[in-house]
Amino acid sequence: MRAIALHPDVLLVTSALLQVNCTIVRGPPAAEGARAGGGEAVGEVFVVDSPVLPEELELLPSLVAQSRFPPPSGLLATHGDWD
Repeated sequence: MRAIALHPDVLLVTSALLQVNCTIVRGPPAAEGARAGGGEAVGEVFVVDSPVLPEELELLPSLVAQSRFPPPSGLLATHGDWD
C-alpha cells in the first residue's frame, strides 16, 4: 500500500493489489465548526472506495490519524467489482 497527499485535505491510497485507489477527503469546517481536541476547527472526513486487502483496511485508521484527520464519518463504494 502506498499513500500520498494530493492536497492538505486529500489523501490517495493505492492498494498493492491491482493498483486500485482509495481517496480520503476532508471537507471544510462547518460554519460553527466542529472542534478537535486542540480547539482547531475540523471538517468532516469521507472515504471513497476502501483498499481491497484486509491488512490495508487494518492500516487505514492509523493512516487517517497520522494525517491528523478526524475519523471518517462515511464510506462511498463506487462499485463492487475489482475493475
